[in-house]
Amino acid sequence: MGEIEKRIWGLLRANPFLVLGGVILSLLLVFFWWKLPRWLLAPSKDLLEPADFLRLENDIRTSFTQAIGVIALFIGIPVAWFNLRAQKENQRHQLRLAALDKRLTVHQKAYML
Repeated sequence: MGEIEKRIWGLLRANPFLVLGGVILSLLLVFFWWKLPRWLLAPSKDLLEPADFLRLENDIRTSFTQAIGVIALFIGIPVAWFNLRAQKENQRHQLRLAALDKRLTVHQKAYML
């Protein structure tokens, strides 16, 4: 198991409510994805042909799915940006530490002579 997987499982073990919240949120999204179009179109069910009713139901579900995708995108972009910045900062620190370690090794060798 890689370092990333260990960190993820450690986070999930430390925060079981995070997992539970994700599962509940997913179930609610699926429930609303299925029921919302029927609730919205219920008053006009008798006025529409069955084919039109099903098409409108499908259009609402498509719009709902696209809205969820856009929300996920707007959340994912900043998270990815902050992770990239943190990774670059960590890389800079590692390079500085390596340079300091190299200087220290050179000075130790010079002192030992």
